[in-house]
Amino acid sequence: MEGAVVVNGVWESERTSDFNSIRRLSERVGRNSGSCRTDVEAFDNFIMDAGLIDLPLHGRSYTWYRSDGSCKSRLDRFLINNEWISKWPSSHQVGLKRSLSNHCHILLEIKVKD
Repeated sequence: MEGAVVVNGVWESERTSDFNSIRRLSERVGRNSGSCRTDVEAFDNFIMDAGLIDLPLHGRSYTWYRSDGSCKSRLDRFLINNEWISKWPSSHQVGLKRSLSNHCHILLEIKVKD
């Protein structure tokens, strides 16, 4: 399964992807910023129905930029489950600098207590 990892012998169902969808209308600016409300609601319902958590994104608001700068969206994200957050409650995602791609890499940051 894409996005599944094993941590300390436990299968974790975190998922990271370019879902090519936004969760809220505020996650898109520029051309096509009037995304179809039903698509936005469907993606949000998918996350809620699956019992997933959309972690806060630090460092930037958007993860995809059109090459001419006319549009930007938050298309990339980690989705985690309650078991993950109970083990690593300080988890958050960090938007990194854009390089050659029109997407910004995101980093899942976990602070582990000694």
